Amino acid sequence: MAETLVELGAYLRQVREKAEISLYKVEDSTKISIRYLQAMEKGDFTALPGRTYAIGFLRAYSKYLGLDDDTLVEVYKEHFPDKEMALPVQSGPISTAALAQANRNPLQAWKILLIALVVITGVFLGALYFIGSQSDPGEVQEQPPVLGTPVQPPVTQTDPKENDRMVIEPEIPIFQGLVLEVRAVDGNCWMGVTLDQKSQDHNLQKGQTVTLEADKYIKVRFGNAGAVEVYLNGQLQEPIGKAGQVVTKEYNLDE
Repeated sequence: MAETLVELGAYLRQVREKAEISLYKVEDSTKISIRYLQAMEKGDFTALPGRTYAIGFLRAYSKYLGLDDDTLVEVYKEHFPDKEMALPVQSGPISTAALAQANRNPLQAWKILLIALVVITGVFLGALYFIGSQSDPGEVQEQPPVLGTPVQPPVTQTDPKENDRMVIEPEIPIFQGLVLEVRAVDGNCWMGVTLDQKSQDHNLQKGQTVTLEADKYIKVRFGNAGAVEVYLNGQLQEPIGKAGQVVTKEYNLDE
């Protein structure tokens, strides 16, 4: 590495540090990878991806620091004569596309070959599709049977006798007697109940409901007739009585 380039890189670093600018800020502003900024500050311009990009990076970095970019680029050119077919050096800032191209590593040979193979394959498949789309749509081409595909058996009518062997779920029998539902809506109500031949008592609190079932006969003595609503087999009955009134009601299946 030439001593002059080392001095050039040190000069860049000194100007940046004196301005208290970090490499990360330079990278963000110039879009030059930080590893290439570090290489330039060390004077290691061989680490940059080619002469064209080296000149572009050096020019952009110099302008960012407010230095004479033409003079610094001439110093670089003295040590790296134009021995390669480089693109013309840009006088302005290097483009974003060029920076992106320079900041990534060049593709390896096998990757280039793989990309070329993919492109060729795509072109070939596209040509086949185009040729196939030009065929007469009115012609119906028979598709050969696929070997190994099982043949579906023909659909046959089901024997009606098969329905006789179907399992029929038994229906739940519907209660055929009396169903009396008593709801305490306006207060508490004590009830003395007779269901056919059985007697029982209920003390309904407001908001509670009791359901009574009997085969033929229900008798209820209401301690607070005005507090309840009565439903017989789902039908709302006439009011039993007034609040605080004791009323006895009988319900028969035959009535």
